[in-house]
Amino acid sequence: MIRSVLLFAFAALVVHVGNGQVLDRAEEKFHTASAQYIEKQYDQALATVKEGLRMKPNSEKLEALRKLLEQEKKNEQQRQNQEKQKQDKEKQDQKQDQKDQQQQDQQDNSDEKKQDEKDKKDEESEKKTDKEQQDEPSDPEEEKEQKNDEKPAPSQRLEDLRMSEEKARMILEAMKNQELQYLQQKKRKATQPRDRTKPDW
Repeated sequence: MIRSVLLFAFAALVVHVGNGQVLDRAEEKFHTASAQYIEKQYDQALATVKEGLRMKPNSEKLEALRKLLEQEKKNEQQRQNQEKQKQDKEKQDQKQDQKDQQQQDQQDNSDEKKQDEKDKKDEESEKKTDKEQQDEPSDPEEEKEQKNDEKPAPSQRLEDLRMSEEKARMILEAMKNQELQYLQQKKRKATQPRDRTKPDW
């Protein structure tokens, strides 16, 4: 009887000591997982928590840490996805910028080409004009003749003024008479000072 009581007490002691070791190991897993969580090693921390839950399935601390780690892992994946999307968008923007720059360069080259062609045409036009001016007569008599050719005939000029030939002759005659009077009056004026001893006439 004493023997069976001792055996029962020993068995109870072994179970108690075994449970204590299991509790200590589960607590150890919790602390290890917490340290891994702080270092942002979410996958390793989650594996450690799961090991601890196998040892002690009803541990509230391990269960709470597991939920936290799973949420953090989800958040990390979302951040990575957002970062990837951001990088993809930046790459697309860079490609679009390069494409726009190439188009702008092509447009600039095209504009430069057009401007060069225009300058060339203007230069050729100036050369032609200079050549034509050199070919024109430089003799003053020939220039006068060309100008005279351009002048309209007197009858044409009278028609432009809407004046008859008779009226034009009358005006010319009157102008001639006025000119003669002016010249006669000018002759009378003395060029030397008048001698007061002599009469006026």
